[in-house]
Amino acid sequence: MTTALRRLALGAYVPARTAKWPDASRLFVVGDDFGWSIDDDRHRLTATARRLSYDVAPAAWARFVERQAVFHHDHFGALQPRWLESSHRLGLSYFHGRPGTPGYPEFDRAYDALKRHAGRIDRVQVTHAEMHELVLAAGIDPAKVHRIPIGVDLENFPLVDQAGRTGARASSGFPNRRSSSVRSSRTVSV
Repeated sequence: MTTALRRLALGAYVPARTAKWPDASRLFVVGDDFGWSIDDDRHRLTATARRLSYDVAPAAWARFVERQAVFHHDHFGALQPRWLESSHRLGLSYFHGRPGTPGYPEFDRAYDALKRHAGRIDRVQVTHAEMHELVLAAGIDPAKVHRIPIGVDLENFPLVDQAGRTGARASSGFPNRRSSSVRSSRTVSV
């Protein structure tokens, strides 16, 4: 089935199937489907929400229903008219994209949209202090901004000892790190 036919079918089926859903009773977790880590984030959030007993509906249905909750992992996509003009409660991740970065006009466009629609956004996830400050400066209510650092899946990136690190560096052609005597001259107070 072509994408256009699939949309037509969903457009006919989904509104009838979801008409009696109470407002904000379903979560739609939307990503960009570019095969990047955002897709993995979407799958993990969906799994976590289901484990916590939230009703998670298929992301492809989100555009055909009204007054539900949408969390979009791609702020560039979330800050488009499709979502900003929807009746959904809208949450998004704002991971990167400082306005004024040379060569990246999409950072300026996204930030301008965030500022223009600050009152429309229900939740924003940021990963570090710089983005937290940037989102607050755009006018988002501080109570709606949540700092959640990017996690690391230890099954895919297991912790290794010094011998494992040295072996990995050697097999990848990277030089060995500085000697321990150089590192030990830098101390950190805790």
